[in-house]
Amino acid sequence: MKKSFLILGAVLALGGTAHAADYTLDFDYKLNCTANGSGYGTRQDCSNGNGSIAQSYGDVAGVVDVQYAAPYTGHGTLNWWDAGYNALHGVLYAGASDAHSAARIDFVPQAGQVVSLSRFDLGTYGGVAHTTSVTVSAIGGPVLFSFDGIIPTGNSATTLFANVSSASGLSILWHDSAYNVGIDNIHFSVSSVPEPSSYAMLAGGLLLLGAIARRRA
Repeated sequence: MKKSFLILGAVLALGGTAHAADYTLDFDYKLNCTANGSGYGTRQDCSNGNGSIAQSYGDVAGVVDVQYAAPYTGHGTLNWWDAGYNALHGVLYAGASDAHSAARIDFVPQAGQVVSLSRFDLGTYGGVAHTTSVTVSAIGGPVLFSFDGIIPTGNSATTLFANVSSASGLSILWHDSAYNVGIDNIHFSVSSVPEPSSYAMLAGGLLLLGAIARRRA
C-alpha cells in the first residue's frame, strides 16, 4: 500500500510539472501609447483620452509576444479609448465604422510554451447596443471559440469565457463592429510544454499502478 501511494504521488507530480504563469492584459489609464499608427515610434501620454497602443505593450520577455492589428484599415496597431464603453476603464478598438471594422490581438508564445486564454471583456460605446462577431483561433490553425451576438448597454461589460489553449499561439479577432465594441481585461496564462521523457515516465507510472491493481484484484 505504501509503495503504491509513493508511485501515485510521483505520477501526480509529473502531471503537474507544466507550471502556468497567469497574466491580465488590461487597458487602464496606465499604458504605453505611441504617436505612430503602426504601434512603434515615440511614446506619448494616453491620459488625454485616446491614442494608439504600443506594440510592446503586454509583452513578457522570453515568454509571450503580444501583437495588435486592424485588418480592414491596414493600421499596424489598435486605437485606445479611456471611457464610455460600458463601465470599462480603457479599451482597444479599431477605426473606420461599425459596418467595416476589425480588430485582432495575437498572443505568440516562445518555443516550448503553451498559451491559454480564459476570458475577456467586451463593452459598447455611447449607451447603444452593438452586434459583433468574435473568434479565438490557434495561430495557423482552427477556430477554437466563437461568439456572434449583441453587446448590450448598461454598467456591466460582457464577459466571454473562451477557455482555449495552443502551442502555436492564439488570435482574438472581432469585427463589424470593432469600432463601437472595445476589449479589455484579457486573462491568459503561459505554461511550459512537458518534455517527451516526462510523458514516458507518466505513462510508465500509470501502467505500474494498473499492474498493482490487477495483482490485488
